[in-house]
Amino acid sequence: MTTQWFYFSVKNGSNTGPFTFHIVNYVKPYSMFAVGMRPCVNSTRKGKDWERAGFNVDYRKNSLEGGFYSLSFSYDFTEPMDQVYFAYCYPYTYSRLQRLLDSL
Repeated sequence: MTTQWFYFSVKNGSNTGPFTFHIVNYVKPYSMFAVGMRPCVNSTRKGKDWERAGFNVDYRKNSLEGGFYSLSFSYDFTEPMDQVYFAYCYPYTYSRLQRLLDSL
């Protein structure tokens, strides 16, 4: 069984504009990113909930030997001093779990 997952944040300071991220050494030969899926993104300055965002998403086999794959995508930072979180899928938060348990 192979897994494909990531969760990280970037604090961009005063720089805005597009940046490209490369996540390397996945072992899955197929990914939903190869057929149009985009990363989940949450911007602390925009005040929105998690959304699918990014552009130029590409999932392909690494050029080096070894059978590994890489995910690349670009994101346009539009807000200065923003902290943006990136994830493979929508995070299941502790708060959401507590709401579910309270409803039971």
